[in-house]
Amino acid sequence: MAKIYLSSTYEDLKDYRYVVLEALRKAGHQVIAMEDYVAMDKRPVDKCLEDVEAADIYVGLFAFRYGHTPPAHHHNPDGLSITELEYRRAVLLRKPCFTFLVKDTTAWSRVFDDAVTGVDRGERIKALRQHLLDENLADEFSAPGELSTLVLAAISKYIQAGQPDSQKNGRIDWPENKSPYPGLGGFDKKYAPLFFGRDREVDELLSKMREPKGRVLLVVGASGSGKSSVVEAGVWQAVIKQRRLHEGVEPVWHRCQPSDGDTPFDALARKMKSAWKLTTRPDLTNKETTLPRLLARYLTQNQELILFIDQMEELFTSGFKESDIQAFWQQLIDTAQDKENRLRVIATIRSEFIGNLEAYESTLDLLNSPYRYHLRPVSPLMLQDMLQKPAQATGYVFEPGLIDRIITDAGSEPGHLPLVAYALQQLFEKRKGNTFTVEAYSAIGEVVGAIGNKADDVLLRLSDEVRGAFDRVFAKLVHSDQESPPTRRRATMSAFASDRSAVELIDALAGKDCRVVGKRTSGQETIVEVVHEKLLDAWPFLAGWLKENAVFLAWQQGLNGKIKDYVTSNRDRDLLLRGFPLTEALEWLKKKPDSFSERERDFIHASKNHRRSRKILKNFGRIVVFQIVCMLIAWGSWFGALSGYRELDQVWLKINQVWSPIKAESPVMVKIPGGRFEQGDVEKLGEPSRKPVRPVTIKSFLMGKHEVTFGEYDRFAIAKGRPLPNDQGWGRRRRPVINVSWDDAKAYVEWLSAQTGKRYRLPTESEWEYAARGGDQQQKWAGTVKESQLGAYAVFFENSGNQTAEVGTKLPNEFGLHDLSGNVWEWVEDCAHATYTDAPEDGSAWLEDSGAKCRLRVIRGGAWTVLPWSLHASNRVTYATGLRSGHLGFRLAQDIEP
Repeated sequence: MAKIYLSSTYEDLKDYRYVVLEALRKAGHQVIAMEDYVAMDKRPVDKCLEDVEAADIYVGLFAFRYGHTPPAHHHNPDGLSITELEYRRAVLLRKPCFTFLVKDTTAWSRVFDDAVTGVDRGERIKALRQHLLDENLADEFSAPGELSTLVLAAISKYIQAGQPDSQKNGRIDWPENKSPYPGLGGFDKKYAPLFFGRDREVDELLSKMREPKGRVLLVVGASGSGKSSVVEAGVWQAVIKQRRLHEGVEPVWHRCQPSDGDTPFDALARKMKSAWKLTTRPDLTNKETTLPRLLARYLTQNQELILFIDQMEELFTSGFKESDIQAFWQQLIDTAQDKENRLRVIATIRSEFIGNLEAYESTLDLLNSPYRYHLRPVSPLMLQDMLQKPAQATGYVFEPGLIDRIITDAGSEPGHLPLVAYALQQLFEKRKGNTFTVEAYSAIGEVVGAIGNKADDVLLRLSDEVRGAFDRVFAKLVHSDQESPPTRRRATMSAFASDRSAVELIDALAGKDCRVVGKRTSGQETIVEVVHEKLLDAWPFLAGWLKENAVFLAWQQGLNGKIKDYVTSNRDRDLLLRGFPLTEALEWLKKKPDSFSERERDFIHASKNHRRSRKILKNFGRIVVFQIVCMLIAWGSWFGALSGYRELDQVWLKINQVWSPIKAESPVMVKIPGGRFEQGDVEKLGEPSRKPVRPVTIKSFLMGKHEVTFGEYDRFAIAKGRPLPNDQGWGRRRRPVINVSWDDAKAYVEWLSAQTGKRYRLPTESEWEYAARGGDQQQKWAGTVKESQLGAYAVFFENSGNQTAEVGTKLPNEFGLHDLSGNVWEWVEDCAHATYTDAPEDGSAWLEDSGAKCRLRVIRGGAWTVLPWSLHASNRVTYATGLRSGHLGFRLAQDIEP
C-alpha cells in the first residue's frame, strides 16, 4: 500500500481531513498527517517538507485560506505558505499529486475566508486555486463524504493503472531467475529498488545530512542490524537516484572499507585511483596530494562527494597504527566540515567498537553530537515489508502463513537479518514456479538452521585433505582477541596461492549453493572474506571452532604482527623469537601443525636456527670463561664460590662480603590513601572467580613504586647463598626479578625487614586491586579505562618485544605506581579461593582459616606475554607457592605505623 502525505490548512478543513484520513487508513494506506505530529526540535516547515519527500503520493486539500507563511530566513525568500511550499516540493520531486478544491458555490464560514479576513483580500489563495485548476486538473468537492470518495477513487485508480512505467501493476523490471533477496551480501545499489521496510530510518538520516553540521554522520548498530544496507541501498537511492538531499548539486557516491588497503589512507587512495581513473595512487599524507586538493581537482564545480566508509570497525581489527587511525579520521572530519571542500562522510560501525573512538578528540566530538545515529531494532512490521514487498515487486508469492512463520522464527534478537536473508536465498533456490513454499522452508532448517545446514553439507562433500585446510583459511578470515566478539578479516587469494587445499575449500564455501565465503575483485587482487559477521555465531561449526581455538587464534595473530615487523625491518634478527615466546611457538607448531602458513613456519624455524647459532657462540664463550674460572679455582678454593656469578657487580658483591655484610637497598615506597571501592567484576565480564562484586574498605598503606628488581633481589640471593634467578638472557639490574616463587618472595621480604628494621610484606589481594584501580576511580587497567591507551601504561604481548622491560619505563597510575598492569605477574599474600564469597571486606589477606588450601596463592596484574583481557585489574590467577616462571615476580607492601 502507498505512503500518502495529506496537506491542507487545518482549522478550516479539520472535519474534511478527518474523513479522508479514516478512509485512507481503512484502505490500508500509510498516511503522514499533521494530526500525528508531536513536539519536535525542528521547524514545522522543515518537518513538513521532509515528510513530503518521504511520501509516495501527495494529496492536497484547498479551501479559501492561504495559510501560515514562514519568515524569509526560514528558507522561504518568496513568502509562500507552508501549504504551497508542500505542493511545490511534491511537484519538484515528481511525486504523484492529487489536489482537491472546495467548490466556489459551497457555503463557507467567513472566518476562514481570506477574501474577508486576509490582509491581501484573498489574492494569494485565489491565484493558487486557479493554478491548481489550470495545471493540475484538480477535482472539486463540497461535502466531506464526497471528498473521501473522490480521494479513494483517485488513489485506487493510480495504484491499479497510473503508476510510472517502471512500476506498472506493482512490478519493477527485474532479471528472470534472479532472487529478489541479496542473501548474506546485503542490499547494495543493484538491489536498492527492492529495499523496503526502513523508510523512516532513511528519512531521519537524510534529515540529519541536510543540517549545516550534518556533513559527518556515524551510523551505529549491532552486527547483523543492516547498517550497510540502510546506507548503501536506502540512503544511496534517496541521494543519488531521487536527489532528495539538496537541489542544484550533483552528488557523487564512493564506498570504501578501511581494510581495502595497507593503511586507512591507502584504502581511500585506492578508491580514488579507481574512481577517478588516475595513473598512480595518490599519497594522501603528502601536502601536495591531500584530500581537499584532490577534491578540488577532480570534482566538477556542481559536484559533491558522499564518501561512505563501511565497516569502520576494521580500523581497529586490521593492525593499523594508532597514529594512522587518528590522522585518517582527523583529515576526513576536518575536510568534510569545511563546506568549501564539497565532501560528506557517512560511516557505519558496530556498536561494541564505539569505545575505540573515544580515544580520539575528533571522534569524541562526533560521538557527543546529534550526528551519531543508532539504528532501531527491526520490528515485525518492518520485517514484513522487507519480506513481502520485494516478492510482490518481482512477481513472486509466499504460501499462506509462511511470512508469519518466518517473522516468528526470526524473533526479536538483534542481528537476525543475516539469518533471514540466507533463508530467503535458500527459499528462492527451492521455489516451486514463482511460489515460496512452507515445505521448502522446513527442509532448509528454517531461519536458524538454514545457514549451518547448508555449510555443513558442503563441508561433508569435501575430502579430508580439503577439510583439513579449515584452520588455515579461517585463521586468516577471523580476528579474535578474546577481549571482544570475533570479527571478520579480509585476505587475498594470493595468500593461499601455494595451498591447493585452501583454495579448493574457499571455492566450495563461496559456491552458489553455499556462499558463506565471498570473493570479489579489488584492483588486481581477489579478496576473500566471510560474507557476514553474524555467521561467526550463527554457523554452529564455525562458532565451535572459534571457541575451541580462541587462545591459539589470538596468539597466532600476535605472531603475524611480529612477522610483519620482522619483514618491514629488513629481517632484523633482533626481532626473531627467543626465550619463552620461541618455546611457546614451537609448542603450538607441534600441537597444530596444519594451522600454520608457510610464512609462519619459516619465521619460527628462522628463530629456532638463530637460537642454535647463539647457543654455539654462547657455549664457546662459556668454555673460555670456564677455563679462566678453572685458573682462578687453581689459585684457591675460595674463588670457587664466584663461579656462579656472571656479572661484574655480582662478583664484586661476593668478594666484598669478605669485609662487610651485604646490605639491602631500601625500596621506594608510595603512600596509598585509604578508601572504599568495589572489588571484582564491576565491568561485568562474567568470570565467576571475580564474583560477587563487593564493597571493600582499605586502610592507608605503603606500596612499592616498582616491582622488585634483579638488582635488589640479587643482593639478597648472594647474601644468603641462594641460587640467582634466571634472567633468560634479557638482563638484570633494573628489570623486574623473575623466576621467583611465592616462597622466594616471602624469604626476600623477611631478609629485607631484618636488614632495614622496617616491616615489609606482600600486599593483600584487595590492596593490590585497590591500588591498580586508582582507588575509587575504578580503572579497568592500572592508569586507564581505554584499551587504546594501554600501551602507555603496560608492558604486554603487543609491545613487550618478547621480554620484560626495565621497571618504570611506562607511565604511572594515579597513585604513582608503575607496571601494576603487565611486565610480570605479582605474587600477593592471599590463598586461593574460587570466588569472593565470604571474602574479608576490610582489605586483609584471605588465608587458610577461611577454608582455603594455601599451597596455592594468588598472582595479579598480568605479564609481558598476555593480551589486554588478562591485564584487567580484576583478573585473578592462582599458582603453586613453589612454582617459578619467567612471568612471575612480586612487589612490596608495608603497613603505616600508627
